[in-house]
Formats: sequence, C-alpha cells, structure tokens
Amino acid sequence: MDKTSGHIIQVDISRNLMEVRYRGCVTAAEVKAVSEKVMDLLPQMRKGFTFLADLSSLESMELDCAPDITRIMDACNAAGIGTVVRIIRSEE
Repeated sequence: MDKTSGHIIQVDISRNLMEVRYRGCVTAAEVKAVSEKVMDLLPQMRKGFTFLADLSSLESMELDCAPDITRIMDACNAAGIGTVVRIIRSEE
C-alpha cells in the first residue's frame, strides 16, 4: 500500500477472520480488485466467519465503488458470514 491510497486484505483461517483495510483516496478499480480477491478467499472461510472492514485511514471512496462493495456484501452473506465489524475514523 502506498502513502496516498490502497488496500490490504488478510485472512486468518484459525480465527475464521477476513480483514480488509482501506487507506487514502480509494478508486473503483481498487475496490474491484478487492472484490475479486475476496471472492477467491471466501471458500477458505467457515460458516460464521467475521469480516473486519477497517476504514479508519480512508479519506474518500469513489461513488462507482458501490457495485463492488455490494458484491462483496452479497457474497459474504451467501458464504454464511457471522459478524461484520466496521472501524471508522472518529471526527473530533
């Protein structure tokens, strides 16, 4: 991930946890890449898995990201997701 934007996807099979972290100004192309990687990783997850979305370093996300975010959410639901955790930045 560079200093201005990017993402990290991590899976911890033993904890049945998938983590997606976004940083900076995220484009639709980046979210499409995340969506494709999530689709590849989902078969490794067991029913009841936890999905952690860390948006705490996100500055902006293009509106065109919505279809791929929806695709990720629908695929996780179909795979039997148990818990969703979203970390967002607190504006003080």
